[in-house]
Amino acid sequence: MNIALRLIESHVARQNGLFVYVYNRDEDNLVPITWKARGITRQAFDDKMRRPTNDWSHLESQVEYNDGIVVDVGANVGATVARFAARARHVYAFEPHPGNHAFLLDQIRIRKLGNVSPFQMALAAESGKAAFFERESHGIHSLGRHNKGKVQSTFDVEVERLDEIWRTRIKDPIALLKVDVEGFEPEVFEGSAHLLEQKLINAVVFEFSPRIYQLRGLPEDAPLRILRRHGYDVFAMDGHPVSEEAELPRLCDLIARPKTG
Repeated sequence: MNIALRLIESHVARQNGLFVYVYNRDEDNLVPITWKARGITRQAFDDKMRRPTNDWSHLESQVEYNDGIVVDVGANVGATVARFAARARHVYAFEPHPGNHAFLLDQIRIRKLGNVSPFQMALAAESGKAAFFERESHGIHSLGRHNKGKVQSTFDVEVERLDEIWRTRIKDPIALLKVDVEGFEPEVFEGSAHLLEQKLINAVVFEFSPRIYQLRGLPEDAPLRILRRHGYDVFAMDGHPVSEEAELPRLCDLIARPKTG
């Protein structure tokens, strides 16, 4: 199958403007083809061997964002944007990688998502420009060191603070902030300090990558410290609390909400 896919990939590459997607009808998931048999199988079926993130089967039972504002940081090729757009009043999607951003725009056009504003930029602790590291897989590009993938190229991208984006564009409270930026979640939260301190973000769902934080010379619990400092409690995706005394989880998705009481 891989040989056949390589032949098809070579043919498609010669056709200007032609791209091929895999659509999972059961999950309503549309993603660009990876041209590998394993990739197609994993997208076509609910493969339990996937990495332990992006399993959001409990999300809507834990977080209410119907008719609210959603900010998707690390929107990648738009799969999460499509999910959020079905319920949210408006989705602000941030993806700095030019190829991923083009796929995000395709997703918006194909699905006719009129309530999505896409931005080709990264969010971080400071505004300006930052080096961006492109790797083999579209899911592991990032602003720096990573424990997976070989760097293929490096280029500068625009970066902005979410506090500033909110002040100039969003202006309404954020029902859900989703952050999946391959180990740079702490910088996104530092750039959202005002919103977090004022509890203008009702819920945060984020990828927790302790191995990358360590690789970058940060504490393993770096994003948890920032969120807790601003008055947020942290939970597993099933709603179970992650206390400060508990053993830190490994790579996973977590939820944060303002403390109550």
